[in-house]
Amino acid sequence: HASLIKQSCDAGHFTVASVFVNPAQFGPNEDFGKYPRTEDRDLEIATDAGADVVWFPSVHDLYPSQPSTASTSPVLGVED
Repeated sequence: HASLIKQSCDAGHFTVASVFVNPAQFGPNEDFGKYPRTEDRDLEIATDAGADVVWFPSVHDLYPSQPSTASTSPVLGVED
């Protein structure tokens, strides 16, 4: 992922990297709680690659609640 950060920076973009261990990627018999988290090293890699901001969201940041309905939001410059 460092190469993607560097590529973004080399193109002159303000670059934000997020580091997140997604519990949705773990099966019922896999130990999410014991998965290694190396925040200091991840921060070092991202900043050495040129990231302007590195965000370490919590599970609650990304999954605050279960939505009851799906919704979409337009993204500037992106069409269906």
